[in-house]
Amino acid sequence: MTKELENEFENLNTLEDIRERSKDNSNLKTELEKCIITVQELLCERTEHLNMKNEAFETENPASDLEINEMFENILRIDFTITKNETTQQQLRKHKPLVEFIETHCQERAYSFQIKKCNQTTCSICYSIRMPIDIFQSLHFLPDPVPSRDNPDHYESFVNLYGKSTTEKFCPSLISLVSKTEPAPSNILVSAKIRDYIKCNFCGKMRYLYSGLRLTEQEMQDLNFALQTYTYSCRSLIFPEDHSLA
Repeated sequence: MTKELENEFENLNTLEDIRERSKDNSNLKTELEKCIITVQELLCERTEHLNMKNEAFETENPASDLEINEMFENILRIDFTITKNETTQQQLRKHKPLVEFIETHCQERAYSFQIKKCNQTTCSICYSIRMPIDIFQSLHFLPDPVPSRDNPDHYESFVNLYGKSTTEKFCPSLISLVSKTEPAPSNILVSAKIRDYIKCNFCGKMRYLYSGLRLTEQEMQDLNFALQTYTYSCRSLIFPEDHSLA
């Protein structure tokens, strides 16, 4: 990357700033892609060295611009007011048709996002199914891992869980986050100390963000950047432990 592009990049504070500038400066976009490709290849190589039950992990290439455009065309069928610039949860949750579609057709999890046709004749989004109805009705969202009743040190088999309602309560990473969460003092949880709100990525509920002191302009910028960057779920940490607002 040239010194000129490096200086331009250093003046960009958020991912949104980088995206916007890359749209106007194709050279910056190209050079940034070149800079991260070595790291991407290293991560893929390390990941593919891992294996579970004698099966090696696999990695996939990032979505191409063509694939992203095709995906966006489908999203416009749900809500034609969405733009490609709206990439954060805070922006997308303002689009009611999209929120309703996710609630009725999708299952969001920490490590997966699944979509299934509703097969309702009144639905203006889903096309009619093309497979036999009995096969369609036998298809379900992938179940969450659940400890075995007979041996809690192991998970229940997929066959025993498929088609049943499960939750992420046994997800190791979420359990770890919950165990680190400490209840806030009662004098903090008052309406006068609400500074912002955040939406849980999994249950869709809105949560208030409280602070004992009014945030400075810089702290507000840091907060907005964090809301755009990190995915939040109920009872998890809002910021990394080393974050200035943590």
